[in-house]
Amino acid sequence: MMKHNTLRDFEAAWAEPGGSALDNWYERVRSLPIDHLSTADTCRSLRQGFLVDPVIRRAIDLFVADPAAGEIDEGELARALLTVPMGWWTDHLLEARRVTEVAQDWLTDQGGLPEIERLLAHLPIAALNKGG
Repeated sequence: MMKHNTLRDFEAAWAEPGGSALDNWYERVRSLPIDHLSTADTCRSLRQGFLVDPVIRRAIDLFVADPAAGEIDEGELARALLTVPMGWWTDHLLEARRVTEVAQDWLTDQGGLPEIERLLAHLPIAALNKGG
């Protein structure tokens, strides 16, 4: 049986709850399986730089399913992916390549969306190389 990690599994990085909006949000989502996080929750985690490593894979899966995804507005997920440090992408070229290919296909098929164009420009050029 596959174990579904939750944010709670990674929470050593989290300080004591203090009642802020961010604390309240985290308390609400911390026991959810990561693969059940909504687009909005995934975006919020990335924008906050909070538990990026476990959450980014969820973000990539959501992006692959719908590159223009967003609960606030179209392109919200692509904007959140832009907040992921370049170092993460260069250390994870397979994931960067996956996002690059999906972004390129989406732009070819659907036309321009500034957030996706910026994301594509943000990803490491090595992600464009099929062998890299």
